[in-house]
Amino acid sequence: MDPVVELSGRRGKGGGRSRRGPGAARRGWALLAAAWTAVGCAGEPAPPPRAFRRGPFLLADPRGTAVAWEAAAPTPGLVRWGVDGALDREAASAGVGTRHRVLLEGLPPGRISYVVEAGEDRSPASSFHVPDAGGPVRIAVLGDTRDGDRAHRRLVEGILSLDPPPSLVVNTGDLVDDGASAEQWDRFFALEGDLLARVPLAVAPGNHDDPGRPGQFRDWLVPPGAPPGGTWWALDHGGARLALVDTTAPYGPGSPQRAWLEEALAARPAGARHLLAVGHHSPFTSGWHGVAHRRDWEPPRRLLVPLFESAGVSEVFTGHDHHYERGEVAGVTYVVSGGGGAPSGPGDWLPRRLRRRAPGPPSHLLSGDLLEAYPGWPALAWMMGWEWEGAWWRRAGSLSRHFVVADYGEDGAAFVAVDLDGGVIDRWARPPSPLGDGEARDPPR
Repeated sequence: MDPVVELSGRRGKGGGRSRRGPGAARRGWALLAAAWTAVGCAGEPAPPPRAFRRGPFLLADPRGTAVAWEAAAPTPGLVRWGVDGALDREAASAGVGTRHRVLLEGLPPGRISYVVEAGEDRSPASSFHVPDAGGPVRIAVLGDTRDGDRAHRRLVEGILSLDPPPSLVVNTGDLVDDGASAEQWDRFFALEGDLLARVPLAVAPGNHDDPGRPGQFRDWLVPPGAPPGGTWWALDHGGARLALVDTTAPYGPGSPQRAWLEEALAARPAGARHLLAVGHHSPFTSGWHGVAHRRDWEPPRRLLVPLFESAGVSEVFTGHDHHYERGEVAGVTYVVSGGGGAPSGPGDWLPRRLRRRAPGPPSHLLSGDLLEAYPGWPALAWMMGWEWEGAWWRRAGSLSRHFVVADYGEDGAAFVAVDLDGGVIDRWARPPSPLGDGEARDPPR
């Protein structure tokens, strides 16, 4: 199913001038000033109600869906929810405070409506979709949003315009530039506020998110149902099982994450036709980190790729390099989706006249391909000790800011990579997984 993306502004009909007196002009300026005051400066995201510093927003959880928010002052918290507009059920927060996370368990499939009560204040009503167990799902994927606010905002608008909308948003990591900065996390949740009020978020941590330190990332984005002390977890969503891997933490043999990952990939529930992995560092990339930083791609290629192949993983979504790239190795599709707004590597800083002279399609502007596209880069790579093996795995690539739409169903899966203007960067599909309908498998050794 193709996404419907409308990002361009509307234009009024007719081009003639209208005659208006000074009173109309004054009223026009007054309306303009009021609109400016209402929306803030130059496209700033609308702030949440005063009682809420952050949110409310939805977080995916292995046990259901969590509603989270940060209040402006310590208050009790309550979520009223129900099916198709009804608000006849409630779930209370654990106590009085500013940060709240309320888990909604036992959700029936369909449209779930909810409001949040923070003391005497109430959030606007919103809703989200819960897919049938084992049923079709639409997932939106993006990553490396960091400090690229303008592109980030437009990508959020694009995801919001999808028809049908996704039931899950997956971020491949590096949500912010400095994971210890509360201000940057405020900015992230403001930019994604409209989206996350309607679609739950699941995240694989990136190196910029500072997941190893107690604080912003751990407090908000690691579900309580994750393994004790871990920043990795598995999610069953419709007919898909997702293993969200923390590639910033040890995952080699003997590590707690390795033992968890083997079990998560083997113990699929009935109805899980699709097995996915999400992480930040990609084992296959022709971007900057695939050229200058062997330590970024070699460990996941050596330690994770054999596990993905033997477990029957169909897609691996990663980020870290700030571009789009798709390739296939031994039947597993690897997608680099790091075009959420962060700089795209050396190619971003080349003079425009050099960019225009690059041979071939836009995919040749991937920073790794600059070694092939421009004389002198191979010599620089040799002097710096970089290794470049060529993008032998790649089927498609682009420097465009983008998100990926993944539709998983009984008859296979279909994917579309969409740029800032709603254009299609790449499109592909695959037949049903050979693993079938959640068959039991022994953990890989």
